[in-house]
Amino acid sequence: MKICSKRCAYCGRWFRPRAQSAKHQKFCSRRQCQLARRRRKLRRWRKLHPDKAKKYAPKVRAWAAAYPNYWRHYRKTHRQYAHQDNDRRKKAMKASRRSAKETGWKSIAVEKLQAIAALRRQKCSAKETGWPRRVEAIEEYLLSTAQLPGSANRNRMAMLAEVAG
Repeated sequence: MKICSKRCAYCGRWFRPRAQSAKHQKFCSRRQCQLARRRRKLRRWRKLHPDKAKKYAPKVRAWAAAYPNYWRHYRKTHRQYAHQDNDRRKKAMKASRRSAKETGWKSIAVEKLQAIAALRRQKCSAKETGWPRRVEAIEEYLLSTAQLPGSANRNRMAMLAEVAG
């Protein structure tokens, strides 16, 4: 049986899987990749068994109370971890700020569209052509898509593209 090389799911390097587990092996044997594999497996297990996490929460809290300076000491002795964690926190903070800005712009756009719609509702003349109706339809569409969350908005856009195409 010929064993083909595979690309590691963590580091992206090519490796030769072990013959016994060639079908299922996705990570190479490097230490970092194996740690990543174990973290992924534990994360998945915790997601599938949320009741177990609740069961051990008091034990974890008791340990944290018994060792209050653990993380301070760990960060002092593991500079690389502290640097990576600081970078992760900075990225998360930037993402949350960016999200808040996008939400702010979105709310402004919704307010403007609602104001336009309110102006449109006021009938200026008895004679109405097809043009204002089309504009109203566009306004209604923009307003409805602006109020949808991101994924629902993308789904709606994809559905409209299928209908149009």
